[in-house]
Amino acid sequence: MAGYDFTATNAFGTLGAMDYPGTNGYSRNLWNTEWNDWQPVVGFNYQIKPNFVVHGGYRTTYLPSNTGYFASPNDLGEATWASGNTGAQTYGSAPNGVPTEQITDAAPLVAATLANYAAPQGYGIAEAYFDRHLKNQIEKQASLFLEKSFGHSGQWFASAGWAGSWENHLSTRNLQFQNNQTIPAATLSSWRALDIANGVSLQQQGLQKPNTFQPTNCGVGV
Repeated sequence: MAGYDFTATNAFGTLGAMDYPGTNGYSRNLWNTEWNDWQPVVGFNYQIKPNFVVHGGYRTTYLPSNTGYFASPNDLGEATWASGNTGAQTYGSAPNGVPTEQITDAAPLVAATLANYAAPQGYGIAEAYFDRHLKNQIEKQASLFLEKSFGHSGQWFASAGWAGSWENHLSTRNLQFQNNQTIPAATLSSWRALDIANGVSLQQQGLQKPNTFQPTNCGVGV
């Protein structure tokens, strides 16, 4: 099993490293336990007058973090413990830009990376890893109501109030809510100017950039 630690430096010198429970000082959990959470539930009811009351309440609820959004074994990082597809390592186990096999060769079965956080192929697996510093999902609910009876023998009743809820640290799975909005405005402006200059025949956001592991005429989209 494996997760992702966005605060750790990986073997390639950038932030974001694979973490394996029970190794390198990590706990046996897929994410760190939070010890400062508490779950208060309070309520009150007060009689202002014989026919007029106010009541309300507040509660905190912690939602499940390991079900629903992460329902597949692959979401628990188990792919690093299984062999991969044949022909998945065209450049060998130590990429240097020189192909080690041809498409007509008998493709070897890629060995499992196990708990090797420095294995490049581990970072290319399309999995929804848990964040090592995953925050518990919190839902808070509160209400406040005023209620009054009136009329002969209190046959009429009126109630007015407010009820609300708000959440923090909600999880989702592989959904991209932002696209160009996360790119600095100056960069977008520069792209726009270059796109116009090129007659929009070559869009900057689709250009290829050198691949760190395969620098020889190989690139990936930005």
